[in-house]
Amino acid sequence: MNASDPWVYYTPFGLRKLLNYIKNQYNVPVLITENGCMDNYDEDLNDVSRVGYLRGHLMAIAQALQDDVKVMGHTVWSLMDNFEWNDGYSTKFGIHRVNFSDPDRARTPKASAGFYANVAKSKMLEGFSINSKY
Repeated sequence: MNASDPWVYYTPFGLRKLLNYIKNQYNVPVLITENGCMDNYDEDLNDVSRVGYLRGHLMAIAQALQDDVKVMGHTVWSLMDNFEWNDGYSTKFGIHRVNFSDPDRARTPKASAGFYANVAKSKMLEGFSINSKY
């Protein structure tokens, strides 16, 4: 699965492989930051492609935890739609939509925000515990 831009690829297996490499080479705790993808152009609040992306990458992290990789945490890119250097406000990476034409910049949670909140609260993902001991 590719995201809507050709430079963004869906490769959760690569994340698990990288985390195991870090464990084997350095054996240090890892904090994963800025992990996410942009909306497909036809998606709005029901960003199913991002939910799939997050599910796959969080599953890879859960598997890496079973491999005894010291994952301390994960943050999604991005909490809200924002200004991207090459594309301005036209690409949407946020799990919350921002209405940039509204002076108050109204924010609305997307489906991915609900998915991510549920995983964070339950510390479970499809039967895998993602409760890190690190």
